Amino acid sequence: MLLGFVALMATACRGGCDPDLPVPSDPIGTESALAKVPAPEIKQLRSEWAAVSKNLSVRPVDKPSGDPAYTLSQTELRYQARFVQTNRFAANRPPVGTQADLAFVVRPDEKRNARQVLTLSKLVLSRLAEGQQSLMNRQPDRSFAPVLLRTSGEQWMEEDGPTSLWSGFGTFPNLRRFFPTLPEDGEIGGIRAWKILTYAGRSTMPVERRRGGLKRAIPPTPPPAPRIDHATVTLLEQMRLTSPSLKKSRRAWMLQARWAIDRKTEPPRPRDELARYLGFFVLLDSGELLYARLVGNKLNRWSVRPGEQNEQRGEDQHELRLVGADHGVVLPPFDVK
Repeated sequence: MLLGFVALMATACRGGCDPDLPVPSDPIGTESALAKVPAPEIKQLRSEWAAVSKNLSVRPVDKPSGDPAYTLSQTELRYQARFVQTNRFAANRPPVGTQADLAFVVRPDEKRNARQVLTLSKLVLSRLAEGQQSLMNRQPDRSFAPVLLRTSGEQWMEEDGPTSLWSGFGTFPNLRRFFPTLPEDGEIGGIRAWKILTYAGRSTMPVERRRGGLKRAIPPTPPPAPRIDHATVTLLEQMRLTSPSLKKSRRAWMLQARWAIDRKTEPPRPRDELARYLGFFVLLDSGELLYARLVGNKLNRWSVRPGEQNEQRGEDQHELRLVGADHGVVLPPFDVK
């Protein structure tokens, strides 16, 4: 039912579109189309980080030291994530979309050293329409296969995947996009290429059937072939974060990532999928990701009949927060309705 709802949202205009939709001036498939998608600004994401981290003292580090790196945590980490995806079907109407609120735990793997297990503890799905939020579904924590993770220090890698939580794209996007590939050293301004892999929901079914809560039989599934988006990660600065109530502090790296999507489907039903994304990340020097915020502006353009042109604009707002850790440098949880 949930997947059907999302499919309906994505294809609502394929049989004809709202007459109030603007008609694009550039033909579908032209190179200038991506220029019509505004790029998110880092100033906006920094402002949102400042609001979320107001429980911490945040100050610059005069002489950055060390290199950014992920590490295996020896204790439990508790995270929350929120995925908001909206589309505007007409310029004079409010956006509609979905919101997914997740809570998950990361623990050392008791069965194997040098590996962590990511387990979902809560998932709440809501529909957004006419300025209102309404509950769609609450799924139990055993609906999804646990994620088995190891790290090279520069990136996290999934074992025995792909899973829906880490790599899939179904009712909500995956958690992988919150954990960018890191620059090789601590030089401010350093950059690194990041391949963002996303698997269609069908590709994750074999693992979900074997290790998750998927019980029904599944059709024959071809070998997983991910969609790959190419991002550039930049190391912005190093800051010192202090929790005044606990008198504990950590150094943290601030990073950003930018990427664009420009995919075209050829006639007889041409379609452009266009988007610009910006991510802002805060990585503690102890190796745990503290915060991530991704914003994307989207433009879909399609034609059902020859000479017809339609378009739909949308926005993605995705956020991750570390809300529980022994070291005490954490962020406040989301207010989940």
